[in-house]
Amino acid sequence: KSIGKRLVELKQSGYHVWIDTLEGQEPQQRLSINDFAFGFTAPWQVNYFSQAQFISLDATHDVSKYKDGVLYTMVIRDTVAGRGVPITYLFTNDLSSRPLLGWFRSLSSIGLNPQRFTIDHSLPEDNAIIQVWPSCSIQHCIWHVMRAWMQNVQSKDGKACERWNVSYQPEVFHAMQTNNYVESWHNQLKSCYLKRKRTHRLDVLVEVLVEEVAFDIKQEVSRLSVNVGRMGALERRFHVNEIKAEKEKSLPSPSTIIRLLDEEYLVESFANNTNNTAYNVSYF
Repeated sequence: KSIGKRLVELKQSGYHVWIDTLEGQEPQQRLSINDFAFGFTAPWQVNYFSQAQFISLDATHDVSKYKDGVLYTMVIRDTVAGRGVPITYLFTNDLSSRPLLGWFRSLSSIGLNPQRFTIDHSLPEDNAIIQVWPSCSIQHCIWHVMRAWMQNVQSKDGKACERWNVSYQPEVFHAMQTNNYVESWHNQLKSCYLKRKRTHRLDVLVEVLVEEVAFDIKQEVSRLSVNVGRMGALERRFHVNEIKAEKEKSLPSPSTIIRLLDEEYLVESFANNTNNTAYNVSYF
């Protein structure tokens, strides 16, 4: 009852709320039985939909008192903060594609139209994505694919793969497409907000996401947007490039140094050289 009441309050506050129901069943009835599925998206998260072209999707366990309950999260990379930002949540203990399909359709109806999903190897997720966004590509997390592939190779050939030439060994941590953003986010949620406890009621978990998590993320993005606080990875790279460019400008150009003799050079002045001042420099 408490979670149903909280979802009603969220909807009245402008949240997009979806509750899975069976035919002829009311949402409150669905939330009071053993099988449940509901998702929600805050207005500030909906604002991210227009830039949500590449999405990481993953599920995590052990976030509530329900042993078989999972939390699905969609995460995108915020270009200002340089970190993953969750844009919608789904809670369910039904691990089939049914709740995913309903959740995806509800998100599609309010403007979510991604170009690519990065997921772990999950048949229910694959099926639901294909049905709702048929033109969307699906990238299976390369780290998980490579791990499964290497385990298969090692089960047949032992450690023979370790004797491969270096140029043929898999570089799984370079320029790969993984679910690192969403997995990192789930780890932060469990360790920083839930304190690794598994006894939380669903309404308590929702409250953590709606109040604490939302406040922290919005504060960080706002702070970083005015260059206060740590830089994101992309912004840090731009800043490093700017420093390099300024350093290059201060170095003498080869065209400003002319060799006259073996031990004599003509050097143009590097400081405010409006009069084309040059110096003869000799060394012994």
